[in-house]
This record gives sequence, C-alpha cells and structure tokens, in this order.
Amino acid sequence: MNTSNYLIEYLVAGTLTIFWGFLLFIGLAGIKWLELISYQDLSLFKGDNLLALSIMLFPLIYVTGIVIDRFIAQIFDHFFKSETLGNIIHSYEEYNEYVTKIYLVSSELSQNYQSMHMRIRIVRTASFSSVMTIICLHIFIWNSGIFNHPEILGFVFDKADFEFWQKDIILLTTMLTIFLLVATISSFRAWRNLIETEYKLLKDRYKCICKHEKQLNDREDNSDKGHL
Repeated sequence: MNTSNYLIEYLVAGTLTIFWGFLLFIGLAGIKWLELISYQDLSLFKGDNLLALSIMLFPLIYVTGIVIDRFIAQIFDHFFKSETLGNIIHSYEEYNEYVTKIYLVSSELSQNYQSMHMRIRIVRTASFSSVMTIICLHIFIWNSGIFNHPEILGFVFDKADFEFWQKDIILLTTMLTIFLLVATISSFRAWRNLIETEYKLLKDRYKCICKHEKQLNDREDNSDKGHL
C-alpha cells in the first residue's frame, strides 16, 4: 500500500476520533467550556490563520488515527474473533502464510490485497466511531447542560420558544441516533462481508499459486529426467 493510502486511512480515523472525543470532553466538562470558547477572539479561525491551524493540527490527527486504528483492531480481534477468522481461515498462522506467499510471488496481487485491507480497516473504524459518536452525543446533550441552557450558543428564548428548543433537540438527537445506528450496522456488515471476501480470495489465490508452482516443479523434474 502506498503512503497516500495510509495517510487517507489514518486521517479519516483521526478526524472521527477527535470529533467524538470533543463531544465527550464537553459533555463531561460541562457548558462552562462552551462559555469560555464563546468569549474568545475567534479571528484565529479565519482566513490564513485557519490554514495555519489546520497544518498544526495535521500531525495530531494523523497520530491519533494511528493509535485509534490499532486500538480498534484489538477490540475487534478480542470481541469478534470468530468473525475475523471464521470458517475459511482457522488461525492467524494460516492467514500470515497466505499473505506472505502473495507478497513474495506477485506485487500486483499484494497491491490488490492491500487495497481491500484498507477498505476493511476504514469500515471497521466507521463502525466503532459511529457507536462512540452515539454515546458521546447523548453525554453531550444530556450531561453538558446545553439542553436547558441554549443561551450558551447565543440563543435567547421566551418560555414558549424554549419548549420548542427542547423538542427540537430531542427530535434532532433521535434522528441522529437512528442515522448513526444505521451507519454502525451497515459498516459492521460491510466489514464482515469484506473480511469473508478477503479470506476467500486469499485462500483461492494461495491454492492457485501452489498449484502453479507444483506444475513448474513437475516440468523441471520431467525435463531433468529427459536429459538423463
């Protein structure tokens, strides 16, 4: 896999993690942090300053993506070991044997494997991040105080509008929760299907390579016998 593929993968993972991590932090720390932010000079987030800030945050997002990718891999290997191995490949030793064989024999096959494995990791990260976003979103809405204090965001309501605000928050939270649940289930199913497809292709290609090597060895043996 080339560097750009790794870069995209880790940036996606890091961005998703920082997003739900921010929700979790504000949810646990409370609305005072939002008040503090609202009182600051936000000129830093405009124009060239925003570009400079993005460049400074790039390493943080990238490193966060690397760390969370390995953490999610451990979570999935622990709780979904039957999914990550299954009936097609029965052990990690067998899996490593197939992958090593493909890397040694064909660069094109190894690139195809790397591309599929990148998609597997991305949907795995999306599934985990969707679950974490649901949890952190509800912590943010119900624990931070934003539900009862819309003035933190600069809104000033009378009593009737305040009731509409709370109803809208409940409706929006419900819709986002449903959307994220669908995203979680969809990405998990995609991860499971891609894993199964990858293992089938690995095993089939391994068998084809071994069969081809056996045919070549048989031809060489026959050729040597003919010279004798």
